Amino acid sequence: MANLVTTSPCSIAWLRYDQSNDVPSATPYFWQGQSLTWQIMARVNDDAYCLFGCAGSSLSLAQQTGISFTSTRTLITLTAGSATFVLDFFSPVSLTDYVRQSIPYSYVRVEVQHQPRRSTIDVLMAIDDTWTSQQPDTQAEFFKSWGGSLVFTLSGKNSYTWAENDNMAAWGNVVLAASSTAGSHVSYQVGRPEDIATQFKNNGTLIDDATSYSSGDLVALAYRLHGSLRHSSPSVTFAIGLEQENALNWLEEPQTGYYQATVSGTGNVVDHFFKDEAAARVEGYALDKRVIDIGHQISTNYSDILESCVRQVSVPYPYNNQ
Repeated sequence: MANLVTTSPCSIAWLRYDQSNDVPSATPYFWQGQSLTWQIMARVNDDAYCLFGCAGSSLSLAQQTGISFTSTRTLITLTAGSATFVLDFFSPVSLTDYVRQSIPYSYVRVEVQHQPRRSTIDVLMAIDDTWTSQQPDTQAEFFKSWGGSLVFTLSGKNSYTWAENDNMAAWGNVVLAASSTAGSHVSYQVGRPEDIATQFKNNGTLIDDATSYSSGDLVALAYRLHGSLRHSSPSVTFAIGLEQENALNWLEEPQTGYYQATVSGTGNVVDHFFKDEAAARVEGYALDKRVIDIGHQISTNYSDILESCVRQVSVPYPYNNQ
């Protein structure tokens, strides 16, 4: 198994994939073993490819050419037709910024490192109710925030606080979001996986419909990057995570994330998270370098061990008592 990204707000939960397959055809898993539906697709001009998690999809599979990790990121390089993509899974770890540390989201940046001239590139991310541990009793909501974020939430219709299934939290809101403030058009859709794939393959954009959700449907967001391809390495970023007003029951008193003392409401939190990305990455790069430098004082193997365990050990995680 290979580690990908952390998303749990109150305990370190690793997503992993079966390393016998490259990530385009592999299935992501919660650390306890539950499979998760999580797909990332790209369309280069008129050709669509699966970049991540599309086992059984009718789309062509991108070719994985590299994978690496640091203390805060997992980086996967893929070739799709004449374009090269890097999937950057980034989970901030901050020892000083308690708001940044306590927001229970991860960044997923899709960067185009090489593309044909005058190309149009679209990038899609989709998840389903396997993330809630409450299928088929799940509901989906879609809204646009004041700050320009497009947000899907998935939650149980009859969930109760502190519920869990095989160590997977079964309360709160699973969040998938994209930002429309970076100059790229963002479209959205709820639908069956095959319908989403066909729509994206044929058009690159989604139909902007989120009127109903049934268990097994995907909630999907898609960026169109053609306005950004003047840059040498254009990229788009998604946010994904699990938000819970009461995150854990510590000493029999509900605890909520520290960030809610400063920014609350899912839309506001998502907006803040996107605005904080550049600063979070600066701090993340510095932490990555420090961990490598410390480890190299002993050996490169020890540095690898330190990098892989940062998000598995206790780090400052402040809570408010409510």
